[in-house]
Amino acid sequence: MTLSEISKKLNVPVNTLRQRMLRMGIKPITKEALYSESVLPLLSNIKMGRPEKAKPTTPKTKGKK
Repeated sequence: MTLSEISKKLNVPVNTLRQRMLRMGIKPITKEALYSESVLPLLSNIKMGRPEKAKPTTPKTKGKK
């Protein structure tokens, strides 16, 4: 599959898919940039953006001074 075909199936821009492929280390099968169909679920399930902030495990208590 080409990036444009994958783009149509996932409704994601081609440049976004190109960056995701680069980040995940997925390389094309040939110089014509053909990818295996097994990359479809990998690209559709990737989470993008900043991770959520870590929540404190214990509440802070104010002591008397």
